[in-house]
Amino acid sequence: MSKRLYNRTQLRAFKVWKHWEKCWEEYPERMELNRRHATEAAKKSNDAKRQRQIEALRSWPVKMTTVEYKALLTEAVNDSEKNERKPDSLRRKFQKHKLVTFDPLNRVWINHTK
Repeated sequence: MSKRLYNRTQLRAFKVWKHWEKCWEEYPERMELNRRHATEAAKKSNDAKRQRQIEALRSWPVKMTTVEYKALLTEAVNDSEKNERKPDSLRRKFQKHKLVTFDPLNRVWINHTK
């Protein structure tokens, strides 16, 4: 009895990959147009999501202690419909986009959305 080289899931993935490869070879203009439309739709969706987050941040105070900030982050994560983020992940995202920063001299978090 020989062992299979690939399982069913891998074989299905190869089949799908070959299909898309063939489509790109035969219809490159159509595939590029579809890719562009999908990219624009994803950008609109991400922009709308970011705007909702900014609107939620506007209701937060301008200056917060670390305890207050953590409580607000936890509340924001628990209120989200998908519950897709952890509080620390949301904090990193806000810092990355410079929506909220930490002032080490005053030991407070500053909300820049107001």
